[in-house]
Amino acid sequence: MRVLLVMHECNTPYNVFPYGLGYLAAIARDAGHDVTIFDQATNHQSEDELYSFIKTEKSFDCIGLGFKAAYFHIALRLAKAIKSASRNTPLILGGSCPSASPAYILKKLNADYVLVGEAEISFLKFLEMLESKISLKDVPGLYWRENDEINMTTKGNAPHNLDEIPFPAWDLFDMKSYTFPGRVPGVNNLVRALGMITTRGCPYSCKFCFRLETSYRMRSVENCIEEVKQLLSRYKINYIGFHDDLFMCSKKRTIEFCESILKNNLKFNWDCNGRFNIADREQLRFMKKAGCVLVAYGLESGDQRILNEMDKKITVEQIFEVATITKEEGMLVSVPSMFGLPNETEESLNKTVNAIIKATSWHDKRTIRPMQPYPGSPYWDECIERGLIKDEDDFFSRYVSSEKRIVNLTEVPDEDYDKILYKANECLLEEHYKHALDSDLKMFRNVYFEGDASAFIPMR
Repeated sequence: MRVLLVMHECNTPYNVFPYGLGYLAAIARDAGHDVTIFDQATNHQSEDELYSFIKTEKSFDCIGLGFKAAYFHIALRLAKAIKSASRNTPLILGGSCPSASPAYILKKLNADYVLVGEAEISFLKFLEMLESKISLKDVPGLYWRENDEINMTTKGNAPHNLDEIPFPAWDLFDMKSYTFPGRVPGVNNLVRALGMITTRGCPYSCKFCFRLETSYRMRSVENCIEEVKQLLSRYKINYIGFHDDLFMCSKKRTIEFCESILKNNLKFNWDCNGRFNIADREQLRFMKKAGCVLVAYGLESGDQRILNEMDKKITVEQIFEVATITKEEGMLVSVPSMFGLPNETEESLNKTVNAIIKATSWHDKRTIRPMQPYPGSPYWDECIERGLIKDEDDFFSRYVSSEKRIVNLTEVPDEDYDKILYKANECLLEEHYKHALDSDLKMFRNVYFEGDASAFIPMR
């Protein structure tokens, strides 16, 4: 079958390889299907150009589109273009947004099908159904419309043995756009960077998060190292972002991974997501030795009451201790944070500002975003129960960007909410630019007075 997979525009200054689409393309191709990628994130073509592309090709047997809630409005426009170009071609949707609200998304985007959860197994079953090899009801996790009724099958199991899934079909994408040389924090020279995922899911259940799957599964270290080798060899990568929801899932695995990098003499820098209640000096020292330059920890809040409210399972003491150790071991610290949870006050926001100032490495513009109660998350349910959000239509009609709140769950009056969050971010940006100025002047001093330009980053 001829399959078209569409990657939506991301509106970011850098390109992150779409692993989900890459995996689906790989398993579909391995099963004998002809897969084409329309990558709006790198070609930046309009919906009209997608329409023309489909009209020109004419003979796709199905079209797939996956997206997160933050890209709902982009996906809405793409789905309209797809259906206008080829009304009778089955349009199937997936990803975290359709998985959280399958019935709503199915109707709103005028799609034919939605697959919920991780879809490597179910997508192949879906293609078999289109070939009339199996019944529609044999496809796990499938939603579809029939006579204005929404029908569904029982959700299947997520892939358990991740080593059995082929590596992403990189060759179907414009890899030059994903590996274009650039600068990353913590590395002086230009890098060719690419991302990969070594685990799926998260063993924690923070209340602001929607999880595609509730289980947590790890690829074997050997399988991951083989992918690293291929990336370094095929695309001359010298930097990898491990974009797992939680890379540092256990001390034992983290150290085993680092030891394997060193044993195989693999030369590259990397970053990952960690957790304040898991990291310690021993594993961080191994990580630095194996090439890690940056660890992103979900700080979220500097107020212990709010950390407890969101069920984060970390303490403020752990935040400061681990951030200090990470810096001492020679790595940068990134601390994503938020504001807007139940019982939050201006005082708790100020505590978060102070925690960020104390914990971050100032390599990025670390600001605070309002908590968004995305569909599927526990806070979504709370907002529905309290009447703060009517339904998905209400949510998405109010959604402007991740930087603008939709609801106010805090103790702060509505008229003050945006003012105090603006003030907090103004403070953080001033701190960022102060550190950036100090850093730039240090580079010039090294060149002028020490004759050392090894770490100099050109201004233009």
